[in-house]
Amino acid sequence: KKKRDEFMKISKKLLLLLITGTISLSNVKELETGELKEVKIEETGEKNNTNNLEQSQTVEYEITNVVTALTNVNLRDDADIQGIKLGVLKKGDSLEYIYKVGDWYEVLYNNATSYVSAKYVEEGTKTKIKSDYKKIAYVNELTQLYKEKNNLEPISDIEQFEIVKVYDETDDYYLTQIDDNIGYVNKYFTEDLTGTFVTVDISDQELNLYEDGKVILTSPVITGKVVNGNSLTPVGIYEIYDMLGHRDLVGEDYREHVDYMMKFNGNIGLHDAEYHTCLDRKGKVIHHGWRDTKSFGGSTYIYHGSHGCVNMPHDAAQFVNDNINIKDKVLVKK
Repeated sequence: KKKRDEFMKISKKLLLLLITGTISLSNVKELETGELKEVKIEETGEKNNTNNLEQSQTVEYEITNVVTALTNVNLRDDADIQGIKLGVLKKGDSLEYIYKVGDWYEVLYNNATSYVSAKYVEEGTKTKIKSDYKKIAYVNELTQLYKEKNNLEPISDIEQFEIVKVYDETDDYYLTQIDDNIGYVNKYFTEDLTGTFVTVDISDQELNLYEDGKVILTSPVITGKVVNGNSLTPVGIYEIYDMLGHRDLVGEDYREHVDYMMKFNGNIGLHDAEYHTCLDRKGKVIHHGWRDTKSFGGSTYIYHGSHGCVNMPHDAAQFVNDNINIKDKVLVKK
């Protein structure tokens, strides 16, 4: 079986070299910055070895104004150095900005307004697909993103477990956008994610909860501490197998109570860690959690991360706990 699987994989890759056809993204109508531009993708080729059919479809793109970080810079809830830190815009990453407020840019972060200092960013534009995505998949092994589905010259590599938003598809390819690159990934190297599932992005320190392909919760998190260049939270695709809450997490040098615990990889799970007070059954005030609200997201995980678990704000952990079930998928990516 192993040899057969390897033979099939090699055969599939060789088939890529035999594909014929043409896709042109050159028919582009650009409008003023901020408006839409239309890209008409035309495909010509044989079908069923008898009919030469021409298929065409229109994919909408949008050019947006962005600021790109020149170094790691904090995102705050107000245009002030004393504003609450909401996260970190990493060097080279971009966010859409609304307008400039003095020495600050008002930007969109996690679908909400935040502010970044103009001293540490530069203005620019970014093209992204305007059309809504149709479904979510992930890459099951290292592969490439291609500018054209029949052109084997790659735009960039796609890491294993990278999330793929599918905007269009053919028999063999998905049209997607990875970072600032728009192109095609071969379906053979992907797996679809359906139903209710969770994604954890270690680089962005962000968790998303999906239901029927749509995000119903986005939350900052703190993943495992970085050791030898890697987070202690292992990347991979897992399933929730234990949802027993109101338990103590015990280690060599700690014992902490959590209200919600959703295990997906050994003793590693999603759980609340935000400091808060509550009442026990007798009405006595008790203290749970150990993380400050401001610590979630950003770079906290690098030096002060967890032992591997995904630490969450209390309300976010409760929401996830209330909306997932045993065997729901958890995808952890770099």
